Amino acid sequence: MNSKKTFSGIVELKHKNDKVSGRTSYKNGILNGPCLTWYDNGQKESEVNFKDGEFEGLYSQWHRNGQRFSERLYKNGELIEGSEKFWNNKGKPVSSITEAFK
Repeated sequence: MNSKKTFSGIVELKHKNDKVSGRTSYKNGILNGPCLTWYDNGQKESEVNFKDGEFEGLYSQWHRNGQRFSERLYKNGELIEGSEKFWNNKGKPVSSITEAFK
């Protein structure tokens, strides 16, 4: 009989400066629920939801300066075609991920 239990709960990671770098939810050892990351300056870096280990819903990312970087929509782990939006670090909408890094 296997007595090992799979983990359910929240995992929190920290930067060297002791600020939270990530917070991820697990259910029975599988990513399930919100997953958030932050830059070491405290600005939010990303936010996504997992359902049974797959991306589900809106996946948002931000530039280090706090400006929005990208948004994508997922359903059952699959990117919804045409849902991607990008912004440069000044907050201006751009047409590609390459332009968003400029």
